[in-house]
Amino acid sequence: MGKYKEAYRWLKSLQKRGFEGDAAFYFWLSHAAYHSGHEEASRQAWDQLKKIDPDKDGYAPWSEHAAMPHADALEHDRDYLVKKLDHTKKANDFSACFYWGNQLISKK
Repeated sequence: MGKYKEAYRWLKSLQKRGFEGDAAFYFWLSHAAYHSGHEEASRQAWDQLKKIDPDKDGYAPWSEHAAMPHADALEHDRDYLVKKLDHTKKANDFSACFYWGNQLISKK
């Protein structure tokens, strides 16, 4: 949604509080870090993501394909996102919000 600095601060605070993250967390942490001027943190988050989901290779924020997520990615699965929003863990709510935010941006 273009609020990269705020997103980066929020994601880093989750990480500092012990959230270990999942593929979506590291994907968005990397993108938020990169677009808010924290390139080293972005690359570290991307390295973590590649360990979890090697299929994201080529979609780093500094890549020419960064704005083109895989067509079968979870951010396109409405039922999955609704379950995330209904989950009791805040990190799941957060993932769903980021997925849907990305959907809205990519449709403009």
